[in-house]
Amino acid sequence: MVLRKHQVRYGVALFLLIVVLFTGCGKDTAQGDTSVNPQTTPNVSPTEMVAPSATPTEAPITATSTPTSPPTSVPSPEATVVPTVASTEAPTEASVKIPVVITGLDKKAECVSIKNISDKDIDLTSWYIVSVRGEQKYKFPNGYIIKAGAEIKVVSYQATGDLVWTTANMWNNTKSDPAELYNAEGILQSRWDD
Repeated sequence: MVLRKHQVRYGVALFLLIVVLFTGCGKDTAQGDTSVNPQTTPNVSPTEMVAPSATPTEAPITATSTPTSPPTSVPSPEATVVPTVASTEAPTEASVKIPVVITGLDKKAECVSIKNISDKDIDLTSWYIVSVRGEQKYKFPNGYIIKAGAEIKVVSYQATGDLVWTTANMWNNTKSDPAELYNAEGILQSRWDD
């Protein structure tokens, strides 16, 4: 007889534990009294027990929890360090200060003016000027230095200047013939549209 009372008590305790786990009783005291009175608990057989469905405001209690991984930190743009890599694209004026520019083109006088706008002497070895319409090219002599702030004139035909391109006419006087200046890497540095 004593054994049967203990079995009944263990059975009721087990049942109450299952009810608490499935209904979430005791989770939120603001929802009302969550205590369970064993004398008022209905007798339900194990075959009648069904887990209640979760309501939109209440998630079912689970015995296991999924660990969350720590958030990955994203560096701010100010903290990002971008390595310097040689680019095959021509640099923009905003990213690189161009030290030498074309300051004028007089096609009738056969003279193009070039100025070093930097505060350093620039070696123009392998730099060149192009007469765009005729695709003629003038290559600066090896070791030619243009001083900081200096302006030079590259001339052709019968004009006089600092450097002589050729004794032939280089510039088209009847149609548009822009002048372009390229550095030793073949990157356009300056253009003068006529």
